Amino acid sequence: MKYPATWIESTGEAASLIERLCELERYAIDTEFKRENSFAPELCLVQLGWEENGKTEIALLDMTKVEATVLQPLFASNTLAVLHAGSQDMDAFRSRVGSIPTRFVDTQSDLRFLGYVQIGLAGALQSLLNVQTSKGAQLLDWARRPLRQDALDYAAQDVAHLLDLYEELEKRIDASGRSAWVAEERAAEQARAAAPRRPRSRAWWKLKGASKFRGKQRGVAQAVASWREAEAERRDKPIKRILSDLAVLSIAGRPPRNKKDLGRVRGAQLSNADANALFAVIEKGAAMSADELDLPPQKPKEKLPKGPLALINVFLQQVSDEEKLDPALVAKRADVESFLRDGSGPLSEGWRRELVGARMQRLLAGEIALALQGERLEFFER
Repeated sequence: MKYPATWIESTGEAASLIERLCELERYAIDTEFKRENSFAPELCLVQLGWEENGKTEIALLDMTKVEATVLQPLFASNTLAVLHAGSQDMDAFRSRVGSIPTRFVDTQSDLRFLGYVQIGLAGALQSLLNVQTSKGAQLLDWARRPLRQDALDYAAQDVAHLLDLYEELEKRIDASGRSAWVAEERAAEQARAAAPRRPRSRAWWKLKGASKFRGKQRGVAQAVASWREAEAERRDKPIKRILSDLAVLSIAGRPPRNKKDLGRVRGAQLSNADANALFAVIEKGAAMSADELDLPPQKPKEKLPKGPLALINVFLQQVSDEEKLDPALVAKRADVESFLRDGSGPLSEGWRRELVGARMQRLLAGEIALALQGERLEFFER
């Protein structure tokens, strides 16, 4: 299906469009990007959709020529951005634009309150609007120019129906009586998206096997992983092209004493300048004091009894089934464990406490009983 769209490859023309969009109530936005050869996603295309004079308008911004910062005024405005599965788009915006939308809605997230589990845009459009879309151009190299017409149509379709999907979702969520829940979740997502980036000192936490390090090994792991990430961002290269994970682990486990030792480390093919810089980093890490270490949180030593966990899992599944909600939306395992240990975490506040948290406490206290009625579990007040 063809989607008429305006192709924009001038920053000035893009700025004029952005000025118009800042006056609207909402707009749809999507991106096409590459990240194989860079630290952050490399924006290739930004698709914008909006309603004007009762008609859907679409613009495709060629980000190989348009300056990404042109989007900043739109993101800073009060105009609502509508995305679908936008976490990677947000990563690109933070790195390339320098900001994210002040107000946004992710329709994939909202769909979880209607019982959908991680549904893609095509599936959502088919299910809620009976609109079929094409997936023929998914694997294109979006940085190449010129783009074929089928690629342009594919890119445009991602915003062509997004505002209609948002409006349909608003109606269904309102009819479900869950508007307050959704508003609460949107606010939480907005806060998470705007939160400061993870400190570089914690980059080593993700290294498989790093939890076994002790003493100076921890300091070296922290220093080297932090240096690797900083260099990758500065050079805009994938992290593992600076040093592989295996190389960081090897260096932390047995720090090389000279360039000959370093040359034996797999995944550590460095220039002389980088090798010299790395030795300075290793020395700094080995001398790190306990106060300078950024250690991962310790897991509780005492395991929770299996009985209460099993009971709560049955309870949560039952509630999710009854309410037609994605179980992962209601509670994650870590949420349950935090709540059972000390009553903290997401289940102790907001709509989750209303739906399950308070009832979990009563269930564990014996004030609510579970019984099998035919093929269903039923809750009974005691």
